[in-house]
Amino acid sequence: MTTRNPAVTKWQLSAIQLTSQPDPEQNFQQLDHYLALLPKAAQHLVVLPECFAVFGGADGVQQAFAEPLGRG
Repeated sequence: MTTRNPAVTKWQLSAIQLTSQPDPEQNFQQLDHYLALLPKAAQHLVVLPECFAVFGGADGVQQAFAEPLGRG
């Protein structure tokens, strides 16, 4: 069995900037598109903006998609 030392494993840090909308499905499709553009040969740590899954819209839109406390 071969184990890798994470300290010497080469990682690529990738930051993805999105213009998120109130529709989570649309935002995840946009995210899938950008993830598919990353090189397949490298391991990635992907950093996303806060509230990338749902942003904007009427008052309470984000709360409608919140997980109950203790289940997130």
